[in-house]
Amino acid sequence: STLTDKIHQLAKVSNEIRNLPIANDCEFVKAQNNRKTKPIGHSLFEVATEWVGQIPMDLDEFLKILDRSKDNLRTSPGHGGFELGHLFEVEDRIGLIDGELAGVRGAMYYDIAFFYNRLKNDFDNSALAQQYLTYFYHLLTASEQKTFWEEIKPPLIVRYLGDLWGARKNKKRLAALEILGKDILKDKILESN
Repeated sequence: STLTDKIHQLAKVSNEIRNLPIANDCEFVKAQNNRKTKPIGHSLFEVATEWVGQIPMDLDEFLKILDRSKDNLRTSPGHGGFELGHLFEVEDRIGLIDGELAGVRGAMYYDIAFFYNRLKNDFDNSALAQQYLTYFYHLLTASEQKTFWEEIKPPLIVRYLGDLWGARKNKKRLAALEILGKDILKDKILESN
């Protein structure tokens, strides 16, 4: 089957990962609790600041948003690299590999922002990216829908800045990616939801 046929299922998988009931006494959580880590918002702000310093564009507005949100980001379980290269189909189910970046305290909606960016930027498929985001949005509770944009915006910005950093030496690619940045700043990503 095609990706278009599976996009609703992929939205469900993202939501299931986010809502995994992981016990605090399991080895996965214990191992992560033994690491000294900063709050996730501070980590995202730090990496974004490093990338922005290497990108030949004015990206201060994005850093201001990340700075304002860094103390308020909720966390959830996440794969950390939710993208097509890590997904496969087994019979009629979705499999997911390469969970080396998986964690229990990732930024809420990081996987969703990651996958949205991959569809939009790497596969140049804005319609499918929007469809994925719309399906995901409709899986949320009414209260989650009210805060969704403000909570997905920081990880979406970080993934966007990561794409810019990867294209920092390619002016044509930077210009193409700039459209998404304008949509983020104008809060236009969720217009059709």
